[in-house]
Amino acid sequence: MTQPTIYHGLWGSAGFQPMYDPGSGGFLHFLPRAMEWHLSLIALSIVGIFLPWSFVIVGAGIVYTSLYCISCAFKANLNILIATEGEPTFVRRMKWRAMIAFLHFLEPLARDWGRLRGGLTPWRFVFRSSTRELASAGWQRLQPFARQADWAIPGTMALEKYRLLKELMHQFSCRACAVGWNPTTSNWDLKIHRGTLGILWLKVVVEHHGGPKRLVRFSAEMKPQPAISWAMAIMTALAVIAGLLRSTEGAALLLVMIASLWIVVIREQDRLETAVVNTSLEIAANLENQNPTRLARSA
Repeated sequence: MTQPTIYHGLWGSAGFQPMYDPGSGGFLHFLPRAMEWHLSLIALSIVGIFLPWSFVIVGAGIVYTSLYCISCAFKANLNILIATEGEPTFVRRMKWRAMIAFLHFLEPLARDWGRLRGGLTPWRFVFRSSTRELASAGWQRLQPFARQADWAIPGTMALEKYRLLKELMHQFSCRACAVGWNPTTSNWDLKIHRGTLGILWLKVVVEHHGGPKRLVRFSAEMKPQPAISWAMAIMTALAVIAGLLRSTEGAALLLVMIASLWIVVIREQDRLETAVVNTSLEIAANLENQNPTRLARSA
């Protein structure tokens, strides 16, 4: 009760809301730079062996990526180049723009290669195995699109929100997970994911129940990246079209791909949920064990 309640900044630690808008490029700006976009185009190219009209979608994707790179090139500020190299001719200016567009095309491919070499892939396994039951409802674990898990941990004054979140962030960062914290006034505290197959948004609330009694409530929302949902929607539409065109091989291949992605996403969310629940329990137990030592030293 001695700490003020603040609703802005990292884990509610900023006294005032920001006076600027960081802006966002949106999903369409993110798409050409995503590894999942490139994998989807490759998968659709394979499907094109059985369904030649799938190459139309692949071609549209390549055209969109090219237009995105060209757009970024023409938005680039050349003032520094002009100041150092002098006023360029029209041809030289176009060469600069072309090089910038080419670098925008190479940048996501280089990042994909770095992710593959560094192990930052959707299929890597970094969580410890566990036999604990999941906190979400059973029916939610039958579909991959959205999942909600809620659990609570009782304890004492040792369970402070900031310490819990800091330890959670440290634990998952050490396991090669991507961990982010809430920007400005977002209603979540941590975002944890290993790739695109599963992303978890975690909320933490510490209830004061009189004296030293505390109850920490956790709420986790899990979803795949939008690219995964879009990929499943596109493959479903293609499977329906293939069925209408009586292309049995193409429809069967697409259904197998959809079923495989469905199962993989669910398994990834199971692992992510179990890891967060177990890690929160471990951290809470460690904080409680450290609390008597701190009290003894202060005495």
